[in-house]
Amino acid sequence: MRSSKVKPKQMIIPERVNYIKNAELDKLRFIWLGHSSIFVQTGGQNILIDPVFSNVTSPVRFIGPKRFTKVAIRPEDYPDIDVVVISHDHYDHLDKATIKIMDSKVSHYVVPMGVDKILKKWKISESKINVLSWWESVTLQDNQYTLTPSKHFSGRNPLKMNNTVFGGIYIKNDNYSVYYTGDGGYSKFFKEVYEKFGETDLMFAESGQYNKNWADHHMFPNQTVTACKDANARWFVPVHWGAFVLSTHAWNEPPEKTTEYAKEMGLNIATPRIGQLVDYDNIGEYQEKWWK
Repeated sequence: MRSSKVKPKQMIIPERVNYIKNAELDKLRFIWLGHSSIFVQTGGQNILIDPVFSNVTSPVRFIGPKRFTKVAIRPEDYPDIDVVVISHDHYDHLDKATIKIMDSKVSHYVVPMGVDKILKKWKISESKINVLSWWESVTLQDNQYTLTPSKHFSGRNPLKMNNTVFGGIYIKNDNYSVYYTGDGGYSKFFKEVYEKFGETDLMFAESGQYNKNWADHHMFPNQTVTACKDANARWFVPVHWGAFVLSTHAWNEPPEKTTEYAKEMGLNIATPRIGQLVDYDNIGEYQEKWWK
């Protein structure tokens, strides 16, 4: 049954960052931008994960899920971006308009196999694109990027499904590790990530747009917390909510339930507001249940 609260009553106004410091080798900072879009600074790099700044996530601009949170940072206000990471080709993770408008600022792309063909169709320079399959890595400056497996699917056309690879991304340097799960159902892959990399400092874990009809492709809140425990995450932030309606649950159900399960299981969860600049050294301060 579709909740009567799939969207908030009013547009969410994110926090505004007036100034973004230069990325530092020994610092980890991030800004959650809503849904699965995240700005990360680690290993001296500015990184954008699954940036989607359009108002609609659809091949047709006047039909589809509409944004209920204003864009946190205007494209022109970003610093130069060292790396854009794309987890898979779904419209709520790979947005043509965003890629086109940001490309002049971007030095590198890290994408799953097949997504490179989409970028090249959009006239993105092939020299910028780094293509990975599951467990493959590329090192860019001080950061190693590894595409991790996930239990999901891909396709921008219902007649052409799973022609591209999908997954999460693991970013590691001498000081910090960051794991973004991408989309996907609960699976053995989270334990495998721990077996391969050890503890994760910060995990951005999919927690939203779930439904029993597609339980194999998205995690319920209790599964999200279990996944973070499997991956031995020191801290995690629930994402894939807070901007677009793709399922039938209340818009604020994911963080509410995820924080409850995290408390029960003794895991460290942070719930920053959309647009807040978070320094990992102070991540424990971000406990506000601002969605209430």
